[in-house]
Amino acid sequence: MKYKIALMMVFALSSSASAQVQKTAERAAMNRLKGQQSATVTVYEIADFQCPYCARVEPAVRKILEEYPGKVRLVWRDFPLPFHQEATPAAIVARVAGEQGKFWEMHDKLYENQRTLDRASLERYAQEVGVNVAKVKAALK
Repeated sequence: MKYKIALMMVFALSSSASAQVQKTAERAAMNRLKGQQSATVTVYEIADFQCPYCARVEPAVRKILEEYPGKVRLVWRDFPLPFHQEATPAAIVARVAGEQGKFWEMHDKLYENQRTLDRASLERYAQEVGVNVAKVKAALK
């Protein structure tokens, strides 16, 4: 028997934010998975990089994956809140990183630096994790 668990970390999304974030959805979707396809349990984490409550859940999710290797799979989805001004650009940068196989590195970097998600910082984080900065700049236009 397989189980699916959803961790809903946020509750609303504006249509304009949704449209911006969807630009790279298909290409990056597979890079936002952790765990084996055959896992019995799938956890869906729906989060916002600027949300402090979303950041608080990360250690628990990491612990679940570590304690149940092969049994739990994580599917991570961004859901930037409209009142978090820097959440949508952060989600876009994470998706660009995902297209280059660096989603999880960027994911961790964004949560580590959650209070500093301005454009210049996002570009710096991209460079630090090895993401093509020109592609980040183009995606943020």
